[in-house]
Amino acid sequence: MLPAEAIESQALGVVQAVPPRIHRVFPCGNWSQSGHGGYYRVVLADVSGGVGTEVYIQTMQETVTGANLTLSTLETTPVRELNDDHGQYLVSSAKCVSKGAKGIVELKATFEHDEGNVAHRIRVVLTAPGSYKISNTVVRSP
Repeated sequence: MLPAEAIESQALGVVQAVPPRIHRVFPCGNWSQSGHGGYYRVVLADVSGGVGTEVYIQTMQETVTGANLTLSTLETTPVRELNDDHGQYLVSSAKCVSKGAKGIVELKATFEHDEGNVAHRIRVVLTAPGSYKISNTVVRSP
């Protein structure tokens, strides 16, 4: 059996350009505003040599012209509560829990200033392009 190879890799140049510090990108929920719409994209980036993770939410716009779909990034919003180089979180897992069109990002993380076996369950609710609500539940492990 021979390995399958794509004749034309449409996104090869785009994927090769993704910096190694970006370790996860995933969609999470949809948005619409003033006749425009699209989806949210969550980006996790390693910082400080891999001992921390920064979280960003991108507002992606989908535009359909005839048979063509064009995607563009409208804005990138840092999750400031998590992106602090004096108090870093290290995200161990991330997932999107969509409720209808609303996106909710659920993160499990550790915090560099915690002592003992402490885990954080962080929920980021995507409320509108450029804004979010965040909650952080601390869980002490035995």
